[in-house]
Amino acid sequence: TPALNDQEFLSLPVTERVLISKLLAILRLADSFDRAHDNKVKNISVKLSKKNLIIYVESIIPTYLEKWSFEVKSEFFEEVFGIKPDFRRVIK
Repeated sequence: TPALNDQEFLSLPVTERVLISKLLAILRLADSFDRAHDNKVKNISVKLSKKNLIIYVESIIPTYLEKWSFEVKSEFFEEVFGIKPDFRRVIK
């Protein structure tokens, strides 16, 4: 995440800082889906409501590490977008 004392980031126009923060928040969540680097997740679907972003992750293998990583990284997403992301594992 961007550091509050990163002069290069702070020197950017506000619109670019917002865009970078949004992209980073999305990328951090996406990265959490393969935290163990073993391709557990096969499909992802998303449901958006006014207050929540529910992300359904299809995996026959337990995703404890991925869920933990998601929870850690979701804080920045919620800060940037004002929407709480929720990780839900689907077994198919």
